[in-house]
Amino acid sequence: MESPGELSTDERIIVVMGPTGVGKTTFINCVANRGDRGVGHGIESCTPEVSLVNVEHTVHGRKVVLVDTPGFDDTYKSDTEILTMIASFLVKTYTNNLKLDTILYLHRIIDTRMTGSLLKNLKLF
Repeated sequence: MESPGELSTDERIIVVMGPTGVGKTTFINCVANRGDRGVGHGIESCTPEVSLVNVEHTVHGRKVVLVDTPGFDDTYKSDTEILTMIASFLVKTYTNNLKLDTILYLHRIIDTRMTGSLLKNLKLF
C-alpha cells in the first residue's frame, strides 16, 4: 500500500512522526509484526518516503493502518522537504475524504526537552 487512494474510510489511520533515529519504523514493525524490516542501525537515516503499513489488529472492528514518515533532522533531506512530503500525504488523505485518527510524535526517550527545531516542526501540525 503506497498511497492514500488505496485506503478506505473504514480504516483507522495513525501517522507516526518524529526526528530521525527515534524508532518510528521500529515501533511500526513491532505493532505490525514485521520483524526488523527497513530499520536503520547505522548513523544515517533510513526511511526515505512516507509509507503505509497494514496492522493485523482491529480497533472497534476497523482495520488499522500506520503511516511511517521520514524523520526530521534527516541525513539527506531538509526539514522543509520532510514537512512537504508529510503535508502532501495529508492533503491526499483529505482529498480522498479520509480522516486521520491519531498522530503519534515520537522523540528520544533520553531527551528531557524538545529542541527548538523539533518543537517548531511539531507545532506546524
